[in-house]
Amino acid sequence: MAAREKAKAPEQPPRAAATGLTGGNRLLAALAPDDFNALRLTEVRLPKGKLLVQPGEEVKYGYFPLDGVLSLLMVLEDGTPVEVANVGSEGFVDTASLLSIDASPYRVEPQTDVVALRIGVKDLRQAFRERAGVRDLLLRFAGVVLGCAGRSLACKVSHTVEQRMAKWLLMARDRIAGDELPFTHETLSDMLGVRRATVSEAAEGLKGRGLIDYHRGRIVITDRAGLEDAACEDYDAFRHEYERLLGPIPAPAHLTSRQDIDRT
Repeated sequence: MAAREKAKAPEQPPRAAATGLTGGNRLLAALAPDDFNALRLTEVRLPKGKLLVQPGEEVKYGYFPLDGVLSLLMVLEDGTPVEVANVGSEGFVDTASLLSIDASPYRVEPQTDVVALRIGVKDLRQAFRERAGVRDLLLRFAGVVLGCAGRSLACKVSHTVEQRMAKWLLMARDRIAGDELPFTHETLSDMLGVRRATVSEAAEGLKGRGLIDYHRGRIVITDRAGLEDAACEDYDAFRHEYERLLGPIPAPAHLTSRQDIDRT
């Protein structure tokens, strides 16, 4: 009797990544080419520290980072900024732009030099309404962001500053092609919502264990495996949530082709 032929696995729908146009943004790469092409994207370069929007200002653009880190910060009455979320090539900034909310609740700024694909909020909302693939993916991403925001709140009250710093540095490393991170203790103070002296104490603890080094506004990860052991459980939890949505996080690599995307 002839051997039974193996059943063919169902073909997966094509993804925009196959076109080489997504530039490294994993959320865009998960879109079908037709959905990706419906987005009116422009490549922009955002220098570290450039304010993209202040609390209460009109939200005009959404950003899909190709590399680097964008932070969303809540600014307290005394002017103290506290990071509530950060986004790299796994997502976009920010989910509020999908809603009928025209004023941003956050200050949004790059924590590193960032290359991103920008879209006008009106165009993004139109694609969200008219393209089921775009709507489904962005809603699922918003669900991941909300889940991670809840974990971040629990993390702030349950884990040590040293654990949280290790988690934050690892998340930044996943979005930057290199172990040298351009962060000062002052930056980490804002990101972690603690005093600078507390940051210095935590950084010294990680350095003393040979996990990081730092000098002149730069932090170098010297033992990634050890830093993962030092991080709180939320680093693995966050990775798992994004991998469920987008697949495994790739090793940092050079950006793929972006020659057919508008540039400013």
